[in-house]
Amino acid sequence: MRTHLQRDEREPDRGVPFENIARHCPPHEVLPRGAAGERPVTAGARPEATTKRLLVISSHFPPERGAGVHRMLRLVRQLSSAGWPVTVLTMDPRYYRAGTPLDEGLLARLPAAVQVYRTKALRGLATAARWRRRLRQAFSGATRRFFKPVAARAHMSGLAGRVRETAPPRRPFIDAEIGWLWHALRRGTAVVSRHNPEIIFSSAPPFTCHLIAGWLARHYNVRWVADFRDPWARAPWGGSNLAQSWRGQLRRWLERRLVEQADAVILNTPLLRDEFATHYGPQLARKFHTVTNGYDTEVMAPYLQPAPHRSPRLVLTHAGSLYRQRDPRPLLHAVASAIAKRRVEADGIELHFVGAVSPDFGVAETLRDLKLGSAVRFTPPVHHHRSLQYLAESDVLVVIQPGTHLQVPVKLYEYMPFRKPILALAPAGALRTIIEDGGLGLVVTPDDTDAIEDAICHLYEHRHRLAERFHTNSTYIDQFDGAVVSGQLQRILETV
Repeated sequence: MRTHLQRDEREPDRGVPFENIARHCPPHEVLPRGAAGERPVTAGARPEATTKRLLVISSHFPPERGAGVHRMLRLVRQLSSAGWPVTVLTMDPRYYRAGTPLDEGLLARLPAAVQVYRTKALRGLATAARWRRRLRQAFSGATRRFFKPVAARAHMSGLAGRVRETAPPRRPFIDAEIGWLWHALRRGTAVVSRHNPEIIFSSAPPFTCHLIAGWLARHYNVRWVADFRDPWARAPWGGSNLAQSWRGQLRRWLERRLVEQADAVILNTPLLRDEFATHYGPQLARKFHTVTNGYDTEVMAPYLQPAPHRSPRLVLTHAGSLYRQRDPRPLLHAVASAIAKRRVEADGIELHFVGAVSPDFGVAETLRDLKLGSAVRFTPPVHHHRSLQYLAESDVLVVIQPGTHLQVPVKLYEYMPFRKPILALAPAGALRTIIEDGGLGLVVTPDDTDAIEDAICHLYEHRHRLAERFHTNSTYIDQFDGAVVSGQLQRILETV
């Protein structure tokens, strides 16, 4: 009999190397496919106790160390300690996408009573889509050259311009993990039949998790709670082209079907909850609840003691990946400008980025042009405990969150317990509200280089008395303690 982490030897290896992960994961029995005599779930059989059998569906789960992992791990630990029988359906690490960050240490924090079932994922879809795009581009180029006179006349008439304006960019059909759908449904059917959960809890993105949970909940008549960590159909970073395309229409239709079916919908900021309530109207608004992200006190406690200052400079640290609209260049330009104007000494400040940086930003060229090599340091992705050490050794913690007023990055909550000033590059919205309400630091417009420069100079001027200058509200920070946040989720699950 195979364990849940043993794969069929007939199947080729895909995704990231498995290496030593298997010996850190407790083995769990693989469910037989379509076993005879398994009792289907019925809606009527529910115990009187407050504890309920829960099935968690999330592709983000240890040993992955992405942003959504800690929310899921925190919930599983909270409910397991409260006596809830918890089962998890997630993805096999062998089928993670290339480059997925791993942290085997997170596996040690899984309660022994939690049963985890891991499945494979179909990974040929992305390759097929990439080749399809290349063939289409090659064919389109040949067609344009052949029909150049016709294209010229069309352009003169304005037709070509209209076609280019309405053509949407290529986006994933549903999301990047749609290849997990079939295998998760097949295994999920056996998991539900065996464990007879009373509630299914799914967390997204990726929103394929909600498609899996919605189908299982409907097929087996089980209560379902959908956790939206990000907006989906109306995501501000999707752009107008996506919104007008058939992909955008499909996502809006799917989201409405999921929201209508779910017994409760969790949104992780009050503004996102209000956006959903406004869009779907008062009849569905009663389903929507706000449960923010948080921090794990027991994990962070060793790093919250005063750390020796490793540098005489003012150290500003950003922990986390920089991609899409999280562009560090305005911050780099602001630091360079402050140094050039002698508002900040070149050897008096250090900007530290910990994590992956998208090559689209051309950071190396920017540093060379600005002559900032000595003031900026980049560290590749590190394990969670090392990231916390870097934060403990810093003077100021940096958040870059442009492009959305609805969301708050997970890193902000991990910054809070350090009680160090936070420099946030963000528009008016959820993130700005938290920082200003809690007196956590400074917030500036992400693309306003002058304002960013002034904020940096203000921090530099008061670098020797930052604790006196920024009085953090401990009571305000305590509400984001992981135990408090997970308790809110537990109470919602108890009332479903």
